[in-house]
Amino acid sequence: MTDKEKPLCSEALAGKTANKGSESLSLHERIDKYTIAKRRQGVILNHLRDISSGNAKPPKVGLIDYQKVISNVGDCFNYLVFHNYYQIDETRLIRATSCKKHLLCAPCAIRRAAKSVRAYLDKFKEIIASQSDLEPYLLTLTVKNGKDLPERFTHLQNSMKSILKSRRNYASRGNGFNEFCKIDGAVYSYELTHSDHGWHPHIHMVVMVPKSEKVDFDPLSPKSSKLSKDWKNITGDSFIVDIRPITGDPVEGFIEVFKYALKFSELTPAQTVEAYAFLQGKRLQGSFGSFRGVEVPENLNEDSLEDEPYIELIYKYIGQNFTLDSTKHVEA
Repeated sequence: MTDKEKPLCSEALAGKTANKGSESLSLHERIDKYTIAKRRQGVILNHLRDISSGNAKPPKVGLIDYQKVISNVGDCFNYLVFHNYYQIDETRLIRATSCKKHLLCAPCAIRRAAKSVRAYLDKFKEIIASQSDLEPYLLTLTVKNGKDLPERFTHLQNSMKSILKSRRNYASRGNGFNEFCKIDGAVYSYELTHSDHGWHPHIHMVVMVPKSEKVDFDPLSPKSSKLSKDWKNITGDSFIVDIRPITGDPVEGFIEVFKYALKFSELTPAQTVEAYAFLQGKRLQGSFGSFRGVEVPENLNEDSLEDEPYIELIYKYIGQNFTLDSTKHVEA
């Protein structure tokens, strides 16, 4: 077998990741991405330890079992096992310990987002194949910033419930029409950032709209658009929305929806832990209409391929970096 057919070192494995895997990045890019995420994880762990030892203030809202969380997050993503299927130029992350606390743990957030993108992208392809009259849009809904995280998040959550209720009422009784009733189906997620003006919760959605139904929104004059007015009627205090057609690769729209719920790079460790304390256990993703029924796998690893030979590469996190620990060739 030639070197091209059977690469034996990590430098030779900069090819594609699996189409059904996490990211369209080379192996080296994925290692770099997980390295940055692990370093961020370490910063969060240090803050949790400071709270646990009384050297930092705990969040005002929510309860955390600090010893358990520190143990679970500390053991997460300390090693990565990749299979390089060199004959078909795919590399998959087959095994990695996962704490599944994606609001605290950046590596888990990456993997969870990738799984969600894949599941809903597959559903999107089914919808387009069976309902060619629908076209996708990326919709963003915001509410005013505020210092009180529970109040602002609950306000946005209740506003989203009002959208769903108005759709049901219009579908069943024909009353209460607004621009949101034009949506055939959608998948959405909540996102949380923070600025000098306080917490900024918002929603990103991929929505399917019939080609015959144009949503009334003018980006040059958003406040005068019917969509903005309907959102203001629902929220009582917010009119800022944005909707734009997804004209390129649809995966970009789903990546936008399933980005990390918390912008780790934009939040301080204290803000991250505060958000986790309040948001843990809350449902931060949802779908309705033609997007209903999608199951996102609980297992954050990628599926192995049967009947394909591969090179197994094991990376261990040592110090502040992932280091290639061993490689092994496995025949089919």
